[in-house]
Amino acid sequence: MRHSVHQIVGRLIAVLVAFAVLAACAAPPPALPTPAPSDPPARDYWPTAAWRTALPAERGLDETRLAGLRAEIERDLPFLDSLLVIKDGDLVYEEYFNGHDATRLHHVASVTKSFMSALVGMANGSGAIPNIDATLGRELRDQFAGFLKRGQGDISLRHLLQMRSGLSFDEGAFYEEVAAGAPDGVLDPLKELEWF
Repeated sequence: MRHSVHQIVGRLIAVLVAFAVLAACAAPPPALPTPAPSDPPARDYWPTAAWRTALPAERGLDETRLAGLRAEIERDLPFLDSLLVIKDGDLVYEEYFNGHDATRLHHVASVTKSFMSALVGMANGSGAIPNIDATLGRELRDQFAGFLKRGQGDISLRHLLQMRSGLSFDEGAFYEEVAAGAPDGVLDPLKELEWF
């Protein structure tokens, strides 16, 4: 007995609907236990003047793969000026490109936002900054007294971290203003960064 394509498709759809109904009626999976919160590990040093160093293998990294990075970067990432790899608090890889070295200042621009967000997140987690939705004009008015203009009091820390404060900023004009008001020689190290 031959079945038509429509009959086969109809039966297949019926079987799929039955499975869907059975799946919907099944009990939810048991909840996974939530691990107890733990304190961050104690640090025995902070990299202030220099990073502590280690061989990549001492930190569980493949030295062969790291050794091949230079050629890959020079081929595929010609705009990259430096690459440093920190593992478990130790510097395990450090390479410079395009005439840069460890002594040359480098304009980090928006990278600062990532670090600032991480620091605020850590402060929020520890309770030092209990509410990132705190506004400059209410909860933080003591810290920003005298700096706020009309309408800026409703800006929150979250707005600032997300670069969504609504404030207009002309980067070029700012740098020109800074350069015009700086004493002679103060900005000389920054000229290398091509900001001015």
